[in-house]
Amino acid sequence: MATKKTPKKTSLKSTKKPSKEVATPETPQRTVGELRQRPFAVSPAPEHCRVDLCTAQAEWMRTLYPDSPQPVFSSLALVNGRKSRGAQRLRPGFSFTPSMDLAWALGFPSMVFIVDGVPVPDTVLAMMDFYQVEQKRARGHEINWWGTAQIEHGKIYTRRAAMARSIELSPYPEGTAEEQREEFAARLFDLDLQDAEDASAETEINDYHLHQGLIRSEVDFDDLTEDAHLFTALLGPQRVTAALMDIAERDPTTIRPSTLFYVLAQVAVSLTEGEFSELAERARAWSNANASTKEVEEARWIYDGLAWAEQRRKKKKEYGLFRTLILGLPEDKVRAEILRRPHPRWNDLFFVDPDEALAVLARGSDFDERDIELGHLRSLSSIAAAGVVTDMLKLGVSEQCRDQVKAWFEARGEWTRPHLDRLASGSDARLSKLALATGKRLRP
Repeated sequence: MATKKTPKKTSLKSTKKPSKEVATPETPQRTVGELRQRPFAVSPAPEHCRVDLCTAQAEWMRTLYPDSPQPVFSSLALVNGRKSRGAQRLRPGFSFTPSMDLAWALGFPSMVFIVDGVPVPDTVLAMMDFYQVEQKRARGHEINWWGTAQIEHGKIYTRRAAMARSIELSPYPEGTAEEQREEFAARLFDLDLQDAEDASAETEINDYHLHQGLIRSEVDFDDLTEDAHLFTALLGPQRVTAALMDIAERDPTTIRPSTLFYVLAQVAVSLTEGEFSELAERARAWSNANASTKEVEEARWIYDGLAWAEQRRKKKKEYGLFRTLILGLPEDKVRAEILRRPHPRWNDLFFVDPDEALAVLARGSDFDERDIELGHLRSLSSIAAAGVVTDMLKLGVSEQCRDQVKAWFEARGEWTRPHLDRLASGSDARLSKLALATGKRLRP
């Protein structure tokens, strides 16, 4: 997540000792099955928006505080359930849980999730400790915002961190004069120590802060895609798509149309057909009113997506740019494009046989050179496909992924066992060794 320079403020010192209030993760002594039997934490998320999240990062987070209630994962992107436009492409059994099948149909892994029930104090410093900001800075990471602070957590924001990011994006109350803005922090990670401890936890995001947050996300941080999904997790797709359309209508130059409508189309798959029809009419009217604006045709992502994709394809553009956005693309063409160059960070694998796509990814790469990273761990670990076990074993070698992968195998033990047995007797000596060791650890 790139960011432009802002006025320098007093930085938090790496020598600061962790607050005594901060809960320290305990070493779990119970099995994953026992941990799953705990009652759930209190959460304001509607029941139908809660997700039985099965990513490696989520399984790992469930083990951190074994004596506390289970964390609750949610996203208001799921607020319309099977009435969402994207639900028409639902593939039951693609993932390990029905709620994650729906999440994939609605654009996962781009989706962001909120977690309630992480037992840490409601302060900025406590959140920094939870996300191990100082440790990452010590390793050379330039972490100054909540988005990158939680990357190892797989786009799972604590509710406190999600609100902190929204304040970071729109810190000034509506009507604040320019000369008064220095009193407000533009970056919560750059508050002085006392202000960081005293920072309040907002619980509401009004329309003014939503609009300003979306604008600043793109203009100052160049990260509208990530933050639009974060706002969707907190507020739902209808408010976020309406706000993006408001921004385009007020000034088509505020956010580049190609960026705005690309992000808008991603969030729009979670709308109902009725909500989408209203959005499409606004996009069409905007396009007609801004006929001379550069990139004005990007609005066709919304109101005429299939025709727009066909038009761009004829200009040698790839179907790969459209597959997560447009419903109704010819399946054979989409499949061929994905298998030509699949990418686990997008939801490519949802549109094809994931084992076939994983085999394509493996070609020409040896054990130590696989282009897999933390971003891939999130998507791969939520797919119920045999080929995923191979990739999870390889990811588990990485120090960054080791704990998350270990928690995932323990949670999926029964499902992974036959696949581990098959790999253990295979011809790849290193993979066989890993499979044997993992299988032995999982056996009762």
